[in-house]
Amino acid sequence: MTISILGQGKFGSFLKDTFLPILLQGEEYTILSYDIQENNPTKLKQVISHADVVIPCIPIRTLEKSLNKIKSYVRPHAIIWDVCSIKVYSERVVRSIFPTNPLFITHPMFGPGSYAASGGNMHGFRFVLCNHPTAHIAKLILSKLQKQKIQIIELSSKEHDKLSAYTGQFPSLLLGYLASQQLDFKNNTLDTRTTDFMKDIARIVKDDRMIIEDIVMYNPFAQKVCTTLSRKLTSITKQKKVD
Repeated sequence: MTISILGQGKFGSFLKDTFLPILLQGEEYTILSYDIQENNPTKLKQVISHADVVIPCIPIRTLEKSLNKIKSYVRPHAIIWDVCSIKVYSERVVRSIFPTNPLFITHPMFGPGSYAASGGNMHGFRFVLCNHPTAHIAKLILSKLQKQKIQIIELSSKEHDKLSAYTGQFPSLLLGYLASQQLDFKNNTLDTRTTDFMKDIARIVKDDRMIIEDIVMYNPFAQKVCTTLSRKLTSITKQKKVD
């Protein structure tokens, strides 16, 4: 089994160097990867054309362009494993570009940061599954996830995006980002557990505005959340002090 990863950012490197080697223990496999910053069409073709599984680990804003670039290299029966954190848009793009390939539409809700924080223990990590794959390799991966005690959550892409925007990670990331841009987060005597939690989020997103921008641009439910929050904040700031 050959798995090819398109993108060598934090998550792509985590899959290549840590997650997949642990997950696929006991299996015969090869992992290839390509950095999208490279300009090496020959290498790109070699990496993708040998793949049984292709995993795009790239910013969602470049997803369609990047997949169109590799389309002619992908084998007819290769699995396209979608790991984007925004599902409606990514699933639509993947299905339109690879209408006959088997698809594995997922959102692994963990990464190098949470893995390090857990001490390398993946028990209880969550893995969202947005379709019902029939390909043998996809079923093998799901069984391996269960053996690692990773919780598989079945949701449609629309359900996923709505939950993520209204009750999931987006509100926390948004508030953490805004706080990181405006507030002094040095430790002080008034710190509480809530403050510590917000500091942790701020550290994650303070230097990566693209995460927030992409969620707002590509998850329509997140756009609604931003509009509502903006309206509420405006209402609060217009309150008059009672004498």
